[in-house]
Amino acid sequence: MSGAIPDGRRAFAYDALSYNVSAVAGPALVAVISAFLPAQAALWVLSAAAPLGSLAVRAVGLHPHGRTGDSPWEAIKSGLHRIVSHRPLAVVTASSTLTQLGQGGLAIAAVALSIDRVGTPNEGAAVVTSFAIGSLLGALYETARPTRRAPDFVMLAGFLATGLLTVAAAFNFGPLWTIVAIGLSGVFTAPTAAAMLFLRNRHSPSHLKSQIFTVSAGFRASASAAGAAVAALAAGLGGTAMVVAMGAIWIISAAVMRAYPKKADS
Repeated sequence: MSGAIPDGRRAFAYDALSYNVSAVAGPALVAVISAFLPAQAALWVLSAAAPLGSLAVRAVGLHPHGRTGDSPWEAIKSGLHRIVSHRPLAVVTASSTLTQLGQGGLAIAAVALSIDRVGTPNEGAAVVTSFAIGSLLGALYETARPTRRAPDFVMLAGFLATGLLTVAAAFNFGPLWTIVAIGLSGVFTAPTAAAMLFLRNRHSPSHLKSQIFTVSAGFRASASAAGAAVAALAAGLGGTAMVVAMGAIWIISAAVMRAYPKKADS
C-alpha cells in the first residue's frame, strides 16, 4: 500500500480503513444471512471469503521484489532478529501486540458484563458492535484527514484514550453509557493502527519488510487469540472487573510507548 500511494500516512490509513470495513461488514453479512438461512450457510460464506481475497490480490497488480537468495526460514529469522534488536521497532511491536490482548478479550468481557447487569448476553453484542462502528468512523476520518502528529505520540495517546474510555465503560451508569464509551474507545484504534504501520515500515530495511510485517502481524493475531482465551478463563471474576482489565491493558500499552527513543525519527 505504501508503495502505491505517495503519502505514507494516508496509505496506512487506507490500510487501517480496510480492516475496519471488514470488521463491520463481516458480522453484518453473517447477521443478514442468518436471518434467512441456516447458520451453516453463513459459515460457508465466511469460509469462501479467504480464497476470494487471495484472488483479489491478483487484481491489485503489485510488483514482486527480488529474492535475497536466503531460505524462507532464514529470512523469517532475520526479520525476527530485527524486531527484537532494533529498539524503536521492538517498542512499537511490543506495545501494539499488547493492545491485542485487550481487544481480543473485549467481546467476552462485554458479554460477561451484560450477563452481570441484565441477565442476558444481548447488551454484549451491542457493545462489541459499537466498538466496531467507532473504529470504522475513526478510520474514515483518518483516511480523509491523516493525523500529522508524531506517529509515536499518536500511538501513545490513542492507546491511552482507548484504555481510559474502556475503564470508564465499566462504571454502571446504564447501558447507553457503556455503549457510547466503548464506541468512543474504538474511534482511536484506526489512527493508532495507521501510526503503528507507518513506524513499522520506517524501521524495516527494504529487504526485510515482508518478513517483519508478517511476523509482527502474527504476534498481534496470536495476542488477540490469547486475550480471548484469558478472558474466557477469567469469566468468574465478573464482567466489571474484566472490562477494567481490558482497559488497563491498553493503558499499559501506552506506557510501553514511553520507551520509544525520542531521536529515532530525527
